[in-house]
Amino acid sequence: MTYLSGTKSRGFASWYARLADFNVETLFSRKRPPGPPRTVFVNEPLPEDYLDSRGRVRPDRRYTTNQVITSKYTLITFLPRNLLEQFRRIANMFFLGIAILQFFPKFRTIAPGAVILPLIVILSITALKDGYEDFKRHQSDNKVNNSKVRVLSGGSWRNPNVSEGKSKTFIRGILPRRSSPSVKDTNKSHGTHLEEDSEYTAEDPTKPHWKQTSWEDLRVGDFVKIMDNESFPADILICATSEDENVAFVETKNLDGETNLKSRRAVSALTGLRTARSCADPQNVFRIHCERPDTDMYRVNANVLIDGSTHPVDLSTTFLRGTVLRNTRWAIGVVLFTGLDSKIVMNSGGTPSKRSKVERQMNPQVFINLILLAVMCVVCAIVDSSLEKQYFPLGAPWLYGADLPDDNPRINGLITWAFALLTFQDIVPISLYISIEVVRTLQAAFIYYDYDIYYKKTKQATQARSWNLSDDLGQIEYIFSDKTGTLTQNSMVFRMCSIGGKAYRGDSSSTAVEDGKDNVKPLSDLEEPIRLEVHVDLVQAQSRPSSSTLHLGLEPSPEIVHPASEGTPTFIDSFLLQDIQDATVDSQPSTFSSNINNFFTVLSLCHTVLAATDPQTGAIEYKAQSPDEAALVKAAADVGFAFLGKDKEILSLRTPRSANIERYELLDILEFTSARKRMSVVLRRLDAEGSDLLLLTKGADNVIFERLRSGEEAMKQETEST
Repeated sequence: MTYLSGTKSRGFASWYARLADFNVETLFSRKRPPGPPRTVFVNEPLPEDYLDSRGRVRPDRRYTTNQVITSKYTLITFLPRNLLEQFRRIANMFFLGIAILQFFPKFRTIAPGAVILPLIVILSITALKDGYEDFKRHQSDNKVNNSKVRVLSGGSWRNPNVSEGKSKTFIRGILPRRSSPSVKDTNKSHGTHLEEDSEYTAEDPTKPHWKQTSWEDLRVGDFVKIMDNESFPADILICATSEDENVAFVETKNLDGETNLKSRRAVSALTGLRTARSCADPQNVFRIHCERPDTDMYRVNANVLIDGSTHPVDLSTTFLRGTVLRNTRWAIGVVLFTGLDSKIVMNSGGTPSKRSKVERQMNPQVFINLILLAVMCVVCAIVDSSLEKQYFPLGAPWLYGADLPDDNPRINGLITWAFALLTFQDIVPISLYISIEVVRTLQAAFIYYDYDIYYKKTKQATQARSWNLSDDLGQIEYIFSDKTGTLTQNSMVFRMCSIGGKAYRGDSSSTAVEDGKDNVKPLSDLEEPIRLEVHVDLVQAQSRPSSSTLHLGLEPSPEIVHPASEGTPTFIDSFLLQDIQDATVDSQPSTFSSNINNFFTVLSLCHTVLAATDPQTGAIEYKAQSPDEAALVKAAADVGFAFLGKDKEILSLRTPRSANIERYELLDILEFTSARKRMSVVLRRLDAEGSDLLLLTKGADNVIFERLRSGEEAMKQETEST
């Protein structure tokens, strides 16, 4: 008997768990299985096995559209899906049963409309709230899907790859289509150059040119041209970029939360596709073989077949949807995966019907209350039936005529059970649910109008996208996060350095530390966002006087320009500047002077920063993958050690110790890893006597200390104590 009771209890628990875990999204999901492996054909027609007997592309060779829909409802599915979501509450089912019971004349205590009115109010308020939230999702989808991207068009260019038709969201007639900015405005905002625009605004539209197209109309196999600070609309193979070495920087914040820039490079065989004319040239025929789409964000397995040779494709040669192009004027690529086949969409899943912890806990509690209510009603029914059976033969006056089919001691027990259910229904208070919905609505309004979380920079208030979760905010006790860069805004400032045991902490006016208070403006207070860029005037840098007449004052060097904002700090230390000046005028520099020169030479050469010259201002713009490297190179430039750029494998450096530009040959780079905790470069000085190799290293202090020569213990202790 004990075994049977234990089995029944486990079976009941399993049944209730399946009921509680019921997912409404599975009934209305738009998701489909990942597409098959594909071959993208460029400048060549599809093979015959891709076509059916009627000459049309087979369904298994059609790719998904680039349209992405994150909304839950349409005008058709809103009512049934929303009602299913709301009746996951056991209390709502109970209130509906009570209301139905009141429609029978025998059990009617008040007007049935008055009984069902509270339930209708609850369902209506929740439906309006859910509908408003989903309307905002429709607006967001409409904005994203109608964003513009430059797609190759005109001339003899035809994309043979076929995509499926777009879905109708039943909202296009309600939401106005957003007008895209004009080509002139777009190019102006991104600072594109005149020679790039000439292709785009071709006088003859029949010639190859870049045409603005909505994201949702993008197809697999399209050539696209992405400008600086623009998002990628799909997963794209990189053909060429504006940089000399065909590298590009992307921000993957939307994928992994990291704000550090990642470097990407073009496929070496496709770097000649730098213009619309070359992309549309029928002579440039190639194929791209790809595996079927998957959810692995760090793996891309494909290859390019061109001129009989095969070239591998991996993540380093691919732009993923959701990432943003940074510090690169433009990039050209071929679309590989669109819409539901892109990695970010495959990992996002469907839009869930979220429920707060309080609401999830209420269901079992209400279920217990219903059990108590049922027990009370059963007890009342049994007692009433027993009393009627006992007193009816005795001719009790209150039982006169209780011998009818619908009025007798046996059936009256069931009627008493129903009346007891109506009498004790307040055990499950319907007013509780009305109060919860009202409180959630007011909490969402408080969040929206809270000035403390108002973003002044974009003049945008905080929006509660899911009101159902607002009551969870009050239960948060701890926040655990390893995103230190996110918490610190990744705003790196060079504060101090220690050279040969001597610390330079910077002047108070430059490091902006006064009275223990940091005067550096936070990111939200700046009119423009801080970017990892430093401008160096190349003309002035090359025409600077010799070291004997070098001016080292307390102000920044005139060739250093910081474009981010006036609030960007500059490292200035009068003692350091004086020591550098003494080191430059000494005919026989001391060991300490050599340490200073070597220290800033390492900062200015041991990095992966790229430098691009602005043709209009003649300034050099540093493009760094991380704010750490930007801060170090910027600090070296602040004191006169300005990195002037890289020409293939030749690095150019301007230093206070010489009027001529120093040139170094880059032989190898040992990248920084979490295991090594250091980065090294191997160089050879080109414009000096001898050709000794230089190994420059920077990294964590404990790793560098381990590799210092013996006998430097005093300097280590002094450095650690500063």
